[in-house]
Amino acid sequence: MDDAVFRYGFPVIATILSFYYAFRILVLKDNAIVMSRTYRITKDEEGYAKKAAYLFIIFGILQIIYALLMNWNLVYAYIFLVIGIIGIFIAFRFINKEHGIESHEDQRKKKKKK
Repeated sequence: MDDAVFRYGFPVIATILSFYYAFRILVLKDNAIVMSRTYRITKDEEGYAKKAAYLFIIFGILQIIYALLMNWNLVYAYIFLVIGIIGIFIAFRFINKEHGIESHEDQRKKKKKK
């Protein structure tokens, strides 16, 4: 029992949290949890929140697959998790650019030009 809690604790908690946040965004319409306090979105805030909620759902599914892969091969499970998280970061970056949120690098470049 202790081994199962130790092995599946993180994937279960991460899955529950990601589905919870997706539920708050999609059902309860609480978009403030994904909105940045330092950057203002110039375009569609609700569309941004929906896309972020879908990425939360994808992350939850990623955690379920990770937990299943841990039974088969631990190295492949970690590789899958790292590749999946990198993919989600890249997707968030594209969503930010699509909705008018600038990265820190873009803001530094604008300050240097002034």
